[in-house]
Amino acid sequence: MEKGLCNNGTCTCFDGWTSSDCSMHGCGPNKDCSKHGACNQDKHTCTCASGYDGVFCAQKKCPVAQTGNGLAQCSEHGACNSGMCVCDCTDKDNCWLGDACEIRSCPGKTSEGIDCSGHGECALDSKGTMKYQCQCEVGYYGDGCTASCPQDCSGHGKCGVESECTCDPGWIGLGCDRTCMGLCQHDGECNLKTGNVQKKLKK
Repeated sequence: MEKGLCNNGTCTCFDGWTSSDCSMHGCGPNKDCSKHGACNQDKHTCTCASGYDGVFCAQKKCPVAQTGNGLAQCSEHGACNSGMCVCDCTDKDNCWLGDACEIRSCPGKTSEGIDCSGHGECALDSKGTMKYQCQCEVGYYGDGCTASCPQDCSGHGKCGVESECTCDPGWIGLGCDRTCMGLCQHDGECNLKTGNVQKKLKK
């Protein structure tokens, strides 16, 4: 049975056959679509089950995300390998993260093209992963250096992702800039948890 036509040394396969010499059945070597799809017995073509792709349904699909061309596996910023995206990372302007390679490793690029919201530098991280990340200026935090806290918490607390200070014991205020230590008079004492003056209990 003829499975194709030869034209200048190149095979043009008939419907239902594939490979360079048209010897491969259109539903795969075992005619079962790699057990991940249904074979159309008339056309010898596969209809793949959800999560699988390829002529013979042998490839696991990778996560998708929105691109300028619609939804695409690995966001067109990486290669699909056995259902997992291997994201591109060739330089700081082309380095991507996320299950679908949908996150720029140094987010926050300004309209002027400045990285990290203008409050940091996009550089290789210090963990040897060969990925880029924002190294933020003092007082700025977050993946894109977009979070900042009042007075950088005055050196008496830590800045959280919601731009709020978590103050060290004995310090209070939005910027952890107030305390009562050394200021208590007239039978008062400093509450080291709240930073507030409280009346000393008489014994």
